[in-house]
Amino acid sequence: MSTRVNINGTVFLPEEARISVFDRAVLYGDGIYETLRTYDGRLFLYDEHFRRLQSSLAGLEIPFSMNSDELYNEIMKTVEATGHRDTMVRLLITRGISPINLNPCENQSSTLIIIVEKYKPFPQDLYEKGASLVIAQARRNSPKCLSPAIKSLNLLNNFLAYREAIKKKSFDSLLLSIDDYVAEGTTFNVFWVKDGVLYTPDEKVGILKGTTRDIVCLLAEQAGIECNKGFFGKESMLESDECFITSTLKEIMPVAQIDTKKIGYVCPGDITGRLMKLFQEKRDEFMYNPAMKR
Repeated sequence: MSTRVNINGTVFLPEEARISVFDRAVLYGDGIYETLRTYDGRLFLYDEHFRRLQSSLAGLEIPFSMNSDELYNEIMKTVEATGHRDTMVRLLITRGISPINLNPCENQSSTLIIIVEKYKPFPQDLYEKGASLVIAQARRNSPKCLSPAIKSLNLLNNFLAYREAIKKKSFDSLLLSIDDYVAEGTTFNVFWVKDGVLYTPDEKVGILKGTTRDIVCLLAEQAGIECNKGFFGKESMLESDECFITSTLKEIMPVAQIDTKKIGYVCPGDITGRLMKLFQEKRDEFMYNPAMKR
């Protein structure tokens, strides 16, 4: 068994999955998405992802009739169809099919797409030695243009930033805001450490409120690690003692180099290593404690 695609409740093999060319996701990128993971067959942080999904849908005024339980059941139906326990789940909701004009039809039905495939771990070297990043020329969208709370299908600036990294043979890219503040990566949030204090960009810079980012901030607070959220120039990050990135798929990944600047003397650093361990413990508690719900 392998990848499966659920379109509006019907599960297909990848080569059989089809949507209309008149779907507004194709015509305009008019839709939202979430990326989730299952560990040993259990969806991790589903409720947090669903809340962000609802926020994105509200921001674009896309109607969607499923409640949390109904959507959960559709996701798990698709996960089970793959035959895999550790999976990557890509969830997309579009505004649906419409004529070729910007004005959406009244009473149109949204399109639900759930893609589930076996999770492919990142190379272990990235967690043991750290990733290399570049600061992209492409910038993060200004929150004055599009709310960062909307996880939309429009990812062209992220794609262009990622292409910059590939051309420079780096793992990935970081984006600055239009005001030259550190924002986020193409698909991840960023943290750094200086003199034992943790720093990360404030949401008001124009970043996505990452679910893993929120967990890391909570774990840091519980561990007595001061965490400052704010508006920081790239020099603050480049002169740090430690740096790491966070996302659903990457979890916590240390960073060894940004552009040509080596970060710190040891990678992963002490605080990064502590947070990686705390995150693994939280994840394992979820996996092996039946009392913990989704």
